Amino acid sequence: MKKNKKLLITIDGPSASGKGTVAKLVASKLGLGYLDSGLIYRELAYQITQKNFTLETDWIELSKNLDLGQINNHIKELKTEEIGSIASKAAAVTEIRKNLLDIQRKFYEDSPSGIVADGRDMGTVVFPDADFKFFVTAGVGVRADRRFKELQLLNKNVIYDQVVQDLINRDNRDSSRDCAPLKAAEGAITIDTTTMPAEEAATIIIDLILS
Repeated sequence: MKKNKKLLITIDGPSASGKGTVAKLVASKLGLGYLDSGLIYRELAYQITQKNFTLETDWIELSKNLDLGQINNHIKELKTEEIGSIASKAAAVTEIRKNLLDIQRKFYEDSPSGIVADGRDMGTVVFPDADFKFFVTAGVGVRADRRFKELQLLNKNVIYDQVVQDLINRDNRDSSRDCAPLKAAEGAITIDTTTMPAEEAATIIIDLILS
């Protein structure tokens, strides 16, 4: 690990792969900031639904000056499948991704010691020069189980088979979009959490960083 330098660590991966939980653990143990890029897109999606915007041009305009000031007031709403689906569609729009780049990069610039950034294009597009890059993945069945339990905790009425199908659709949309498709960054270390607890995955990442 480089001394006397702000650390920049990226952790990418598909939905419900555990990347967020792992990223939070790594950030906490290393004393770094944590950037959940997916939450930014979900906030955009939330505001789109609140304003009943249906035109892509309106989505793009909204993303130019996205206000994140109220995000903590409706965190539960951001976790719904409806918001996630809209966020995924918005993320496929090139202009929107460009508009949200500055927000994400400024988070790192303003951090005193560095950050752990989790998302789908952190290591490929947003922070291509990151010090350490990781790609966290897991089997679709395990990911569906995790998402299903998460939605149940939010008191959402969900059907398991629909959760599986939503994940498959999201994977296809994220990996096939023209702008910043979901993929492991060049040189990224892949960690499969299908049978691995988040704490173990975080420990592996921290050991690699500190070695």
